[in-house]
This record gives sequence, structure tokens and C-alpha cells, in this order.
Amino acid sequence: MSVKVSIIVPAYNRGDKISGCIQSLIDQTLKEIEIIVVDDGSTDNTADVVSGFKDSRIKLIQTENRGQGLARNTGMDAARGDYIGFVDSDDDVSCDTYKAMYDAAIKYKADMVQCCTAFIKNNKVTVKPNLENEFVEITDCYEYVKKFLDTRKHTYGVCNKIFDAKFMRENNLRFPDTKKVYCEDLAFNLYTLEKLKRVYFMKDSFYNYNISDDGHFLGEPEKKLIQVCDLYDQTIDMIKNEKVKRAIKCDAADRILTFITVVVDTDTATKVLRSPSLKNYVLNMMLYEKTVRHSLFSIIFLLSPVRLRKRLLKIVYSRFI
Repeated sequence: MSVKVSIIVPAYNRGDKISGCIQSLIDQTLKEIEIIVVDDGSTDNTADVVSGFKDSRIKLIQTENRGQGLARNTGMDAARGDYIGFVDSDDDVSCDTYKAMYDAAIKYKADMVQCCTAFIKNNKVTVKPNLENEFVEITDCYEYVKKFLDTRKHTYGVCNKIFDAKFMRENNLRFPDTKKVYCEDLAFNLYTLEKLKRVYFMKDSFYNYNISDDGHFLGEPEKKLIQVCDLYDQTIDMIKNEKVKRAIKCDAADRILTFITVVVDTDTATKVLRSPSLKNYVLNMMLYEKTVRHSLFSIIFLLSPVRLRKRLLKIVYSRFI
């Protein structure tokens, strides 16, 4: 059977949650898929739960614990599909997800197809981002970044996307080591920006992101704030197109300010709020073709002492956390 979509599921000690994820993939209306579960050194019964599913499309790869980024790379190396998707082991997807996304990818010869995500917490559902079905042929990377990344329409997660496998391999797109870089999804998306040529956005919310109290961002948020700042500093240095680099600095300002807001009353937040990098990002946001609202916020923010900056973030950015 030719494989149309390879779905990579990194898993670490998810024996109590991975069943729902795997079942949602088995139930896909697109049958020409493979489900690659990378057991990233689990010490529980994750591998046994996966092996309990008797479906020839499931491939279990067991490795030592190296983190989600490298686990995804391992899955990519094993993938045989024309397109590659990613699912986190405690989430699930609607049954028509990969048929709809694959059909759109083929129709538009897309490098990437992205749908919306249903964020689920305590039985409450929030769908993000707000999209319409839209094909984008990218002729100016800066304009794409400004219109879609800066407005959070192009999300920094990868689980609500599929990518052309050939596109990924030709451009050597890989995930960084999660143990060294927080938000490997964000890093991966930033790496793709100068490469993407054809993108299709779907308004459907196919991906179900189950938010738990032990979620990815909730642990060690101060450490992760520093890591996100480092990520942007490193990634921006790698971008060759100066206009794209400046556009990504606008995104950096937005993302870092959101992370600061989570730990706004800590010494770590104070340190980052005083950093030259953040000042540069916010100044860039003010000067580089953002909205009047962004420019006004930037002016007030830059002219305020740290104490007032923190109050401003609580008012403006608390909606993002």
C-alpha cells in the first residue's frame, strides 16, 4: 500500500493517555496512512499499550529518552508518506482530518496545509485561530510573515499541519533538541518561513488539543521564558532575508511578552523586561509597519519603568495565556 500521510506520534510515559490518540488515527477515513509511534524512553507501559493495537499501519520505534524534538526527527527518518503530520500522544484528531488535509494538499500542490485547533480544558472548547479556507502562493516571504505569522494565523504548533515530505527533505527541515531548545515547534516553523511557497489554510478545527494541569508550558515557566528568548535570538541570526528578519522580530516581541505575562511578578520577568533584545524587538514592532494599536502600545511600553510595564502586560497580554 502506498502511504499518503505518515503521522508521527512521539510519546513519553503516556500509557494512560495514548489509547485515545491511537484510536483516533486508526479511525481516519483516509486509510492510506502509517502511524509511527516513537516511544521516547518511556518507563511505563506506553509500548505495551501501542503494541496492543492490532493494525499493520502502526509502527512502534523505541529509543532512549532524548526529548520530543529528536523523537519527531526519528519518526521523520522512518516516514514513507507523501505528506507528514504530527500528533501529540495525549491529543486526538477528528476522523476526516487527514483525508481533508491531504486532498487540499494535492489540489493546491501545497508545501503545508494547516487547520484550526480545538483547545479543550475542563470540557470547555476554544477554537484558534480564526481562519477561512484560503490558498496562499508566497511570492514575498516578508508579506506572508506579516499577514499570517504576526497575526497568529500561521500558528507555531506543528500538530495542526501536514507538510510535503519532499519539501521537508529538500530543505533539511528538522526539529531542534527539546532538551536544549524550548518550543521546538516554534523553532521548526521559523525555519520553514524562508522556504514555504504554497500554503493552504483550512477553517475546520480538526485537531483536538487536550490541556491538562501538567501541560508543556506550565512546568518551569521562568526557565522556559529564558529559553524562548534565546530561541528567537539564535533563529533570527540564522535568517538571511533582512525584511523577514525584521518581521520575525515583531513576532518575537509578541511571543516573549506573552511568556513574560505568565511569570510577570518574578525576578526573571524583570530581567527580561530590562534586556536589550526585548527593547530591540518592541522598538522594531513600533517602527516596522505594525498597526496603530501596536505602535501606541510600543511607545507607552518603552517609555515606562519596569513596574508600569508589568501592569501594562497584565492588562494587554493576559488574554493570550
